Amino acid sequence: MENKNMETLPPTPPENESDRAEPPASQPAAGMLKLLSPSGRPTWLFYLLLVIPLFLMLGIVNRSRQALDAQQENLRYRHQEALLGLEAEMKSALNTVEGLRAAAQAYYTNPGAEPSPYYGMLAPRPNKGGYAMERIQPPFSQDQLANLTGLGELERDDASFRREIEMALSLTPMFGWAKQIHPAATWVYYTSARDFISMYPWVSADDFFFNPDFYEHGFFKDGRPENNPNRESFITEVYKDEAGQGLMVTLAAPVYEGDTFRGTVALDFTLSWLNRFFAQPEYTEEKAFIINDRDQVVALSTTPPKEGILGMADVLPELKQDTATLLNLASGQVHTLGQGRYYAFVQPIQHTPWTYVVVVPRQYVMFKAAGDVVPVVLTFLLSLVAIVFIWQRARQQSKFRALEAQRIAQEQQGRAELLREKDFSDAVINSLPGIFYIYDAQGRLIRWNRNYEQVTGYSAEEMTTLTALTGIAEEDRDHLAGTVREVFTAGQATATEARLLTKNGDKIPYYLTGFRLNMGDETYLVGIGLDLSAQKQAEAERERLQKEIIEAQQRTLAELSTPVIPVLEGIIVMPLIGSIDTLRARDVTRNLLAGITQHRAKVVILDITGVPIIDSGVAGYLNRTIQAARLKGTRVMVTGISEAVAETIVDLGIDWSNIETLADLQTGLVAALHNLGVELRTA
Repeated sequence: MENKNMETLPPTPPENESDRAEPPASQPAAGMLKLLSPSGRPTWLFYLLLVIPLFLMLGIVNRSRQALDAQQENLRYRHQEALLGLEAEMKSALNTVEGLRAAAQAYYTNPGAEPSPYYGMLAPRPNKGGYAMERIQPPFSQDQLANLTGLGELERDDASFRREIEMALSLTPMFGWAKQIHPAATWVYYTSARDFISMYPWVSADDFFFNPDFYEHGFFKDGRPENNPNRESFITEVYKDEAGQGLMVTLAAPVYEGDTFRGTVALDFTLSWLNRFFAQPEYTEEKAFIINDRDQVVALSTTPPKEGILGMADVLPELKQDTATLLNLASGQVHTLGQGRYYAFVQPIQHTPWTYVVVVPRQYVMFKAAGDVVPVVLTFLLSLVAIVFIWQRARQQSKFRALEAQRIAQEQQGRAELLREKDFSDAVINSLPGIFYIYDAQGRLIRWNRNYEQVTGYSAEEMTTLTALTGIAEEDRDHLAGTVREVFTAGQATATEARLLTKNGDKIPYYLTGFRLNMGDETYLVGIGLDLSAQKQAEAERERLQKEIIEAQQRTLAELSTPVIPVLEGIIVMPLIGSIDTLRARDVTRNLLAGITQHRAKVVILDITGVPIIDSGVAGYLNRTIQAARLKGTRVMVTGISEAVAETIVDLGIDWSNIETLADLQTGLVAALHNLGVELRTA
């Protein structure tokens, strides 16, 4: 009750001498009436006694309303506070899935130069019709690995399949990283469209093996191009775990090699773990649950009414007619349902297709609110108006101080949590391979890891002066500027190569990635870079070896393309097949003369049956070859001149009149034998 109410009380009427007649002593109320009205008129105490009940009623009604509002606010506040942790966990898990996808797709643009150290541990499993990682060898152990199981042959004549297997194996360290960040995640895995799955932590192939039925589960089906044309990360419906961990949901993202869908990366969370995010219930029959966009209960604060996947009607049978209305209520507020018999609080969960729902019978809230009013009623009845006022003010101030102390404690706790999160994020970032960087929309370096400082040679203070381009070699800046613009406009850009410019002027080749990150009204570029120096050196060495191999192959082919075949002592045959150019004509001359010397040939048969066409230059080389052979005392015969070659020789005006020509190789051999004095007799 406020002072102004006291000031507006009716003033005591002036007493007149004529009004002071005393009542008869025989009336029972004479003493009380005299006390209240000595002059025969009502005094200020009389009016005060009449006003007190009115103020008592008004105070009780007002306090009841305040208590009911406070209970509703408490209901909303408790569950909104619980939502913060769930939203943060889901956002972090989706970011982790995006990180796994980025690592998988980055591998396709920059595959490792060497085979994976895990590949040799894969082995056939004939009893399963496929293969699995069973031959675990030091220094590796089961708790460090993901088991890759698949159907069909492991060794295939398919470079694309081998590359995908290597990619999946390269994700093993990332799987371990994801499990450390989200220890509640049951499984971290990659499912391929080519009949294999890599799952972390490692589980024996006898207990879990790839099954084509996996393709009908949401963690793969929802990532297919026909179901997910925008290639977005997603959260599946509720399903039963194939590995026996009960009901769960999956956070996943599709993986592409260029424009080709390869599979999905995923994190699994059980429904029993999601239940931990509910606020402690304060009311009897209070029901809190999370429902997805497919009418499946994702988490439930109370004991489920039955086993299996539940719908909203299973949890709220008393509100079957109001389920559609319930999900359309304004979020963040307390509403009434069921003809005013229930209070409901509904809040969509950010980053998910889920909605957080709380329903409590109104009678329990009102009963709890009434319990808050009872002390006030008793105080009003037992205290004077002034004492009640002082007490009320003191109580309000005490409550304010308690709320203020609670707010300060929560702020301190929040700051401590932020510090812990920062320390954790710093540890994760500094443990990443290569360099890590975050640039704002103006290109300023906002955050980096220690590797970045060590590679460039700048101090932490000097790093703050770097931009997205000043730390890059000048000849690569235009190209990288286009990539940075693409990240901020499209959200992601194809990974690129550029040379980092160190403080002392060195230029180090790096493979750089980037994607856009929106935080509130600010936009950032986040990425990692991997040192390509070793890879570049390996590529140069590989090119040198490949060039030597090619040169050796060319020498071998040259020898094979102009063979010298000894037939009998003193007779050699050189068959020529295919087109003859100037370079090959030189090889014919060189190899023929070498063969004459090696085999002491007296007769040479040059068979050109397999030569489709010759030109004047080649004919000239053959003439000189024949003349050179004659100078060594060898008789040269040319056999197998085709009609096309003969017409070409005549058309070009080439004179072969002094060259001994025969129809075919058989005739040439007979003539050669006859020249050596060997007669062939027929039976």
